[in-house]
Amino acid sequence: MTSLQTRLSIWLTGILLALFALAWLVTDMAPQQLTQHYVTARLGNDGETLLAGLSRTPDGQLSIAARFVAPVYSRPFSGHYYIIRAGGDVLRSRSLWDYSLEVPSLPAGSSTNVSRIAGPQNQHLLVWQRRITLQGETVVLTVAEDLSALDADIARFRRYLALFTVVALIAVLLLQRPVVRGVLRPLQAIRRQLGQLERGERNRLDEDAPREIRPLVHELNALLERLGARLERSRSATGNLAHALKTPLARLQQIGEFESNALPPDVRGDLAQAVSDMRASIDRELKRARMAGGGVPGMRLRLDTELARLAEVMGRIHYDRELDIEIDLPPEQTYAGDREDLLELFGNLLDNACKWARRRILLRVEAAADGALHAWVEDDGPGGDPQTLARLTERGAKADEHVAGHGLGLAIVSDIVVQYDGRLAFGRSAALGGLSVEVTLPPAGRRAASG
Repeated sequence: MTSLQTRLSIWLTGILLALFALAWLVTDMAPQQLTQHYVTARLGNDGETLLAGLSRTPDGQLSIAARFVAPVYSRPFSGHYYIIRAGGDVLRSRSLWDYSLEVPSLPAGSSTNVSRIAGPQNQHLLVWQRRITLQGETVVLTVAEDLSALDADIARFRRYLALFTVVALIAVLLLQRPVVRGVLRPLQAIRRQLGQLERGERNRLDEDAPREIRPLVHELNALLERLGARLERSRSATGNLAHALKTPLARLQQIGEFESNALPPDVRGDLAQAVSDMRASIDRELKRARMAGGGVPGMRLRLDTELARLAEVMGRIHYDRELDIEIDLPPEQTYAGDREDLLELFGNLLDNACKWARRRILLRVEAAADGALHAWVEDDGPGGDPQTLARLTERGAKADEHVAGHGLGLAIVSDIVVQYDGRLAFGRSAALGGLSVEVTLPPAGRRAASG
């Protein structure tokens, strides 16, 4: 289970159930216990009063003076009863009328006892008993009170409590989900920012976050800054290396071209070929090293302006061909990717098309709703057969060996597309009749990690 919201919901639900169960248990027991303690105390007071008025008549009969007996003990089946046993004599309250109340015996070794028994007319009696010695005689006093009305009230209270508990529990369980969602909202905000980061809509996360996750946000921003700085250093080192290698290569080429008298013809040919191969390999590897594989998060290229400038540059390079380079793409179209990578990609595609086109070149770009990029570069040149098209992305492969260049352009295009986890396809242009190169680059959030 990886969802924090689910974990919190489960834990909170369990805790709430436990707390409500405990509250129900305490609240359910408390009224009965409090009622029983209150009635027991009152029965004890009545019993003490009865004992105070207890005596024997001259003929030896048990009796209680009238002033010590509350009227409720004289009303038949009033719910208040007493029984006094002394020796073999038994004195019963008039409220019992002719009902024989079966009371439990006092436990051995105990002078008081509280219990519940059934009474007359389905009454629920709470019985208080006490054993004392009065004037050398053992007396057992039993006082009882009907709790039927109180039990009915307690039962009604329990029903109301159960209904309230269930409603309250359901309400709390329904409310705890939005509460948990509100607590986790900062994490959802960071997740949205990460998506914006991948799409190139921002270049860092907001550090105005809760204290618990602020260190994580700070570390992520620091990581982004380090990645950007590392990429810039890598590109700078690549440029310096390219510049440093140009002079030795140019010198070797001059040796092969101008010092013809000092070198045999076969050596000059081998040297020229070696220099050409070295230049091709160095160009290829340096360009591959410059690829960002998706670039630093937060980078986004404005395609309409950048591709227009690129087409203008290609037109100047191939000015002698008087080519017509047409660009068809939505205005203000952008793509979340590294600027150098994308210019390298479209630059090689346009350069290849310019070498083979007779007059017209068409660069068409379509952007999907999910952020993916689809592009076609077509020309009106001779095109190629399927076997030739399949070899175009191989290192050094060219459709015509008489055309200038090292055959690296489309291979570099293939490398960039692979770095972006995209797709590259060759075919024949339906509109212009020549070669058609189709490139599909996925949205930033769907690119596989490259390394």
